Amino acid sequence: MSKIGVERASGLFLIAFAALMLWFGRDLPLGQTARMGPGFVPFWVAIAIGAIGIGITVLSIGRRDLSFTPSRPGRVLMILGCILLFAMIVEGYGFVLASFVLVLLSSFSAKNWKLWQSLVLAFALTAFTTVAFVWGLSVPVKTFPW
Repeated sequence: MSKIGVERASGLFLIAFAALMLWFGRDLPLGQTARMGPGFVPFWVAIAIGAIGIGITVLSIGRRDLSFTPSRPGRVLMILGCILLFAMIVEGYGFVLASFVLVLLSSFSAKNWKLWQSLVLAFALTAFTTVAFVWGLSVPVKTFPW
């Protein structure tokens, strides 16, 4: 049995994930571009993910497998913990503070961690996500703790 490369495995995973998205969303009406139904965006996201998966898989054919070193479990667990912390504090302390804490704490898992880079990234991503989600898309979430 031949060894499957990381790129090909990633591409096949994306294709399978897109197929699952299409399968679970098959009963949702698509609607039209002017009047989108609840299945419109999931359908097109699944198509995009599937296309990316096909592209990755096709490009991986005939290429030498890239060396793959798995991430340390501690880093992965830290990022998952930060996401859980975000979910726990977003309602009580607001989106801005929760986003800032999420980005700042999850940046500690980087190999070459620098405080000033993490602070700049936390400020920039918090500002962007606040403008995009809270004000641009009007997501009903508490913005500030007060």
